[in-house]
Amino acid sequence: MSSTVSPPVTMDEALALLNAALRYLDETDFSRLPAEEQARLLPGSEDLGPLTAATRAEPGNLWFDWSRSLDNPAEYVLVEAFRDGDAGAAHLNSDHFKAAVRDLPQALASTPRIISQTIDASWSETAAMKVN
Repeated sequence: MSSTVSPPVTMDEALALLNAALRYLDETDFSRLPAEEQARLLPGSEDLGPLTAATRAEPGNLWFDWSRSLDNPAEYVLVEAFRDGDAGAAHLNSDHFKAAVRDLPQALASTPRIISQTIDASWSETAAMKVN
């Protein structure tokens, strides 16, 4: 599985991005497909790679990151964020998103579950862990 590492940002830059971010958390299970075919749906693969690359190239995209479940290797969580509602709407109206909506359902075990939130928050240190 390939991954892309984003360049580090300062806390102020991250805060500025998050203050206007529209975030999505999407859980997708590809277990309908045989194991050998699931590989073609890995985030960096031929099928999902173009969606991932095109979404990350959108001007309003802040991140578009896949995580694979440790308990179910056919299940992924996609965390994506957009600068604002307009950037999120542009993504939903993009050709690459429309193609994914058209082409991916036959590979899915169920309809993806989504949490969609507009957040207005600021960073604070976690109370659970301190680094000296």
